[in-house]
Amino acid sequence: MRRLHLCPCEAGGGDQAKPGEGGVAGAASSSWTLQRRRRRLRHGAARRSTSPAAQGRRWVSLAALAASIGLSGCVSLLPKQTPAQLYQFGQTPPPASSPPSLVVGRGQAALGVILSQVTLPRAALGDGILTARGDEAAYIAGARWLTPAVLMFQEDVQNAFATRATTVRLIDRGQLGAATALLRLDVTEFDARYDPTAGGAPTVVVSLRATLTRADGRQLLQQVFTERRPAAQDRVSAIVQAYDAAVQGVMAQAVDWTQAHTPVIAAELDPAAPTALPPPPVRASRRLPQ
Repeated sequence: MRRLHLCPCEAGGGDQAKPGEGGVAGAASSSWTLQRRRRRLRHGAARRSTSPAAQGRRWVSLAALAASIGLSGCVSLLPKQTPAQLYQFGQTPPPASSPPSLVVGRGQAALGVILSQVTLPRAALGDGILTARGDEAAYIAGARWLTPAVLMFQEDVQNAFATRATTVRLIDRGQLGAATALLRLDVTEFDARYDPTAGGAPTVVVSLRATLTRADGRQLLQQVFTERRPAAQDRVSAIVQAYDAAVQGVMAQAVDWTQAHTPVIAAELDPAAPTALPPPPVRASRRLPQ
């Protein structure tokens, strides 16, 4: 015996759906099937998005985004620094000096001298402009030398001998066989000193120790030269001018002293060699023990 099932519409006395037609039951079944398919699609997409590879790519993307944001923030927060003003000393070489007793005679060649080494105090080697007040030392803020001070000093030595020397000339290290003597210059003081009690503008102090050595390595003569030049004002430009004047002063003394004593070394190397130069005074120099 077949049992018949009535749809809700039949129980309520409504119109009965005809076989083969969709009606309300067909629509409900189709809607339920679509919803089920959508849930399956969403579940599959969620499963794919939570895979280890997808999560790794997501974290890499987030990390790159955070790094770019942080970097841009750091760059924008950096303070803008004002570029330092650059200065140089030794712009004007010491004037030429040729006393009659030191002029090279006709046919007499200038004596060759090799500049073996130029040194400065460690605190003054670089491009900082050094100042001192009592036991404290500091560099001038917002100002620097154009190049390290030791390089400018070496250039100034070359210029001073080229423009002022008349009986000696600086030659290259490769010409050791033609050298009469070797010259070493050690700068022991190179700073602008403030008076801690009086205040005001500083005084630039440059102290230079010159040593003449024979080409065979034996030291003969040594002398210390010191120049003190007060700055006109407590301003960077005035302090640099005082540096320039002090450097010119010690350069002139070192060149004249080298000219006066190199012929003596030449005479010791070759006593028979004639020389038109008189024996130089040695009162200001200290002869090193041999």
